[in-house]
This record gives sequence, structure tokens and C-alpha cells, in this order.
Amino acid sequence: MRTLNNLFQKKELDMEMRLILRAWKDEKFKKELIANPKEVIRRELNINIPDDVEIHVVEETPNKLYFVLPASATQDETSDDELDGEDLKNVAGGGGGNNQIIDD
Repeated sequence: MRTLNNLFQKKELDMEMRLILRAWKDEKFKKELIANPKEVIRRELNINIPDDVEIHVVEETPNKLYFVLPASATQDETSDDELDGEDLKNVAGGGGGNNQIIDD
């Protein structure tokens, strides 16, 4: 079931992918994104990022991968304890070109 939150997550993933693709193509942009992610994201995506929000950009290598543990959902955001297939796809993303989701 698609919810409004799922649509926002998709939009965020699309914006994130734009930055990733540009960083892969443009070494200068990648260095700037790593050094000053908040300012680059504000500028490139034309979005406001609150002052109390920190952003860290790390680059994976073939031998160094990162697992990002998202902030936990509040009780109001979840109606049950299990994730449906769409929710699992949303949390399975999050970086690198090696992520694969396989539907059975």
C-alpha cells in the first residue's frame, strides 16, 4: 500500500540519486559534496535544511561498505510491527551501486 510517506521517500531517493550520479561524473563536485554536504545539498536541490541537522557524506569503496541505520519511526507513523513489501524496498535502499532487491 502506497502512503504519502512512501511518496516523500521516493522523491528523496530521486534527489539523492541526482547527487550521486553527478558526483560519479564530476570529481570536483564530489569533493565539494564530501567537504561541505549541507551547503551543496541546499544549493543543488534548492531545499532548506534546518541548522540543527547534520549531514555526513562518505564514499564506499569495493572493500569498505557502510550500513546506515535510519532513525526509528514513532508510534504514530507505524500501525503494526511488520513491514510490507513496499516498506522493505524503501528501507533496503540507501547507497552504493551494489544494492539489489529481489522480489520472489
